[in-house]
Amino acid sequence: MQFRVADVRIRPPRGGYDAVIDTQTLWPGMLGLRGALAQIRAVLQADGISVSVPPLGTANEAKAFLAALRESGFTLRRFDFIRFQDVGQSMAYPVIEADLSGSPGIEPNLEELYSTTLLMLESDSS
Repeated sequence: MQFRVADVRIRPPRGGYDAVIDTQTLWPGMLGLRGALAQIRAVLQADGISVSVPPLGTANEAKAFLAALRESGFTLRRFDFIRFQDVGQSMAYPVIEADLSGSPGIEPNLEELYSTTLLMLESDSS
């Protein structure tokens, strides 16, 4: 296994990457989200995966992000949350895995996932 830090806008690799991981760099309201997703798609190998940890605070933000992901040709494989502490406050961001398989992906119940995660965060604070 080999890890490389790269900016796909500068010099995409020949043959593509097995995986592209972004954390807190893509979100639904950003200018150029679809273009960024298209660039990620372009540098992934056919069997590669994209793992994203975007700062999505609501189910509606998640819906918008997932719509952009699907419109860019990705298939959603996983949608979970990772919990963390930020200056003593419990928080959570989604972890999203997607691939280019074109097969039917998952359809998470975002409202339920967000409400369950919110309850867990509230219990962490108690």
